[in-house]
Amino acid sequence: MKAFGVGCFHFSLKNGEPRTISVRDYVEEIIRTLESLATISDVKCGCDESVADLEFDISPPNPRLIDGEGCYPKIQFFDLRFCIYIPSRIQSELIDLPEGCLDTGSENFRVWMLHDWHGPLAYVEAIGAGFDSKPSSAVRVVREYLEREIPKVETFLDFDFLGPSPFHADFYLKLDKDRNSGEEIFEAQITPKPGYDQVVFSCIENAFSSKNEALESLCEEISQELAFFYDLNLKESGRIHRWSEIQEILHTILSFEDRSSKKSLKDRLILKPKLFRDAFKNIGLFKGQNIFDKSEIARNYDSIYESDKHNTYLKLFVDKEISEHSTYPVEETSELFRYFDQKTSKLFE
Repeated sequence: MKAFGVGCFHFSLKNGEPRTISVRDYVEEIIRTLESLATISDVKCGCDESVADLEFDISPPNPRLIDGEGCYPKIQFFDLRFCIYIPSRIQSELIDLPEGCLDTGSENFRVWMLHDWHGPLAYVEAIGAGFDSKPSSAVRVVREYLEREIPKVETFLDFDFLGPSPFHADFYLKLDKDRNSGEEIFEAQITPKPGYDQVVFSCIENAFSSKNEALESLCEEISQELAFFYDLNLKESGRIHRWSEIQEILHTILSFEDRSSKKSLKDRLILKPKLFRDAFKNIGLFKGQNIFDKSEIARNYDSIYESDKHNTYLKLFVDKEISEHSTYPVEETSELFRYFDQKTSKLFE
């Protein structure tokens, strides 16, 4: 059997001097950076050769997943694989657990990072682990390790990731000799569990020449759903960041209304009107982006789940993610801005 977890990892770009690099440069830098770590081996990284010589701008500011800004650079058919050895002692330090409580089931992990149409994705296999392991913990351990070690390397890359990482499920693949070739190659059984659900895929035993080949085929099969899930999460993260900026402006404006405020006349004449301009601009951009996101989500959802073009297994998780997206009091906040803006205008008059 195979035990694996899912996350959303990416190599973003540090903010440095304005310049451009090629896709090939980016790929070679990833290989060089990972190979400089003694615990990492068998690094292989590639992309579509037709785009290898294309150049992209790395002038600051560079977007980061962790800030809800998107995957940059996003590269066609990007495929990165490597093995990583993390002793139990180090795992214990990384996630602040006693060694006896570790549930990764392994000290050796195989990582596969790729760029799907919907965005970046990472699989982490806990090599040799069984059903008693929690491969979602392996994702966390690998993420924490790379986040700690990559900054020690002299490189223009930043290890980047998106939450929830790991995906809130533990995945297992088993070969089933009782299933025949007339059935679908993979079947999924989802079992709700406290914390992380369990997803067990059964595979027709003689469908592939090896367990590794079966796992790779399964990962390719489910990558679109998983990448779409993380794209949904990225969009929500972006909304949270944009809404936080609007709230910061609102709180600054409210500080002017405090009778004990010691704001200068210059601030009241120059800063306050600027705050209102920024507020109405950000509210308008927020509303426009929400309309675009909803349209794109509906279109992508239909292409995956309503077109009957794909085998799907993880709709339950995608539907839950969509249902848990926050609702923002846009109109109420706009009305509050308008009220204080009119009050300020009357005061100036």
